[in-house]
Amino acid sequence: MTAGKNWLVKSIANQHKKNLCFLNVHESTYQSLGPAMQCAPMNSLVVLAGLDMFISHVPTGERNVFLRHLSTVFNSNVHDPNGFLIFVLLGVASEGVKGDLEKFLLMPQRCQRRYKILLSEQQRIRQVLEEHFPAGTPSATLDKLAELAAEAGVPYHVLKWHFASAAEKREGAAPGTGSSMEPSADTMKDEVKQLIRSCKEERGRLDQSSEAQRERLYS
Repeated sequence: MTAGKNWLVKSIANQHKKNLCFLNVHESTYQSLGPAMQCAPMNSLVVLAGLDMFISHVPTGERNVFLRHLSTVFNSNVHDPNGFLIFVLLGVASEGVKGDLEKFLLMPQRCQRRYKILLSEQQRIRQVLEEHFPAGTPSATLDKLAELAAEAGVPYHVLKWHFASAAEKREGAAPGTGSSMEPSADTMKDEVKQLIRSCKEERGRLDQSSEAQRERLYS
């Protein structure tokens, strides 16, 4: 599910005029991570995404072996004499996986900084709902929707996109009038609940384990 992490690193790369190299870690790309990092162009910002999901399918007893193998990837020689900046994006893997992976990544010779980016904070979601729902909508309704959205991991910017798309559709339904029929609070409530269900189902599909089909790619 889109959570905004990719847009964040794109913005950082653009602000600092960096070449953005995005490497998504899965079965068909893991063995190519070292060569890919070695071939990254000068002045690069390298993004590793999906590493936590990948390691979550590695049996617990083999994780130390996997991390030792992964350390050889981080020890690769790079093309840029000045080195490059690496972002490792971690998502919603289990706490056990996050603990093992973060301990490995936060070694001094690897990642020196850790930033927690919370895009599904209930209070922030509540603010977005309040901005777009009709005035007079009961606070209890907004609180409940914000709670459901936060539990489902719906990022607040996805809610903003939802409301903007809905407004655009209403404008398209009445072109040239300069106005559109505003939906009722109940209608908007049902639409937001549908969005929450869609995001929750999508996250469930992404989190399904594929361990049975995974071959051992490290030794």
